[in-house]
Amino acid sequence: MNHILNIAIRIIREIGIILLKSYEYININYSYKNNEIIINNWNKRAEQHAINLIKKYYPQHSYTTKNYFVHNNNINWIINFEKNINIIKKLPYYTISIAIQINKRTEIAVIYELINNELFTAIRGQGAQLNNKRLRVNNNKILSNSIIITNLITKNIKDINKKLSFIKKLMIAKIDLRCHGTNVLDLAYLAAGRIDGILLYKIDNINYYISGILIAIESGNLIFDHNGNNNYNQSGNLLIGNAKISNLILEIIK
Repeated sequence: MNHILNIAIRIIREIGIILLKSYEYININYSYKNNEIIINNWNKRAEQHAINLIKKYYPQHSYTTKNYFVHNNNINWIINFEKNINIIKKLPYYTISIAIQINKRTEIAVIYELINNELFTAIRGQGAQLNNKRLRVNNNKILSNSIIITNLITKNIKDINKKLSFIKKLMIAKIDLRCHGTNVLDLAYLAAGRIDGILLYKIDNINYYISGILIAIESGNLIFDHNGNNNYNQSGNLLIGNAKISNLILEIIK
């Protein structure tokens, strides 16, 4: 496991160097479409470089990226890049994540936040680290002193009223809500104790979050669906935090 993690770190740092070059080409005065084309081209270069390295070190492994998919082994590398809009707006939430699954179970996770050069890692059962320093769960027990991350975007118009009602409950409870537009990095920040909980409503694809989920869990956080059960993969509704904060939030949203 440690050998695979070391290779994953090498890969994520090398593609990080490629993607930082794209940051230099972005101009907020360009049209969104032009900037998006720039980002997508650099993303493809980074993806191809990552795949070449995986083939070099582990030629039999499978891999999944936005543009490439090969499945020929029970070990699968899932590589995700940050949403384009954060990069185009030059917001400092610029992240790459790698999750390595064995028999469909996430065993290794790496998240690299490029702007601040922060590397979050985890191996299942061996804890989580930030730049080689052990991470442990935030022990905050007071909801009014907490920062809770939630997602605001919804693609289904029918869900808007449900989501507004959901957020209203949190606001009435005077919870400090944030939305950075990068939940995988938020999960890493949760592991580092910078935020106190994450409450996601109907996410589209769990694969975007699995690296962050492992890192958050390995630091000692708990994960539930919005009913306090383990049905988050099917429902897309996630609650992650320490035991006390999670229970306090569940009392509000149930």
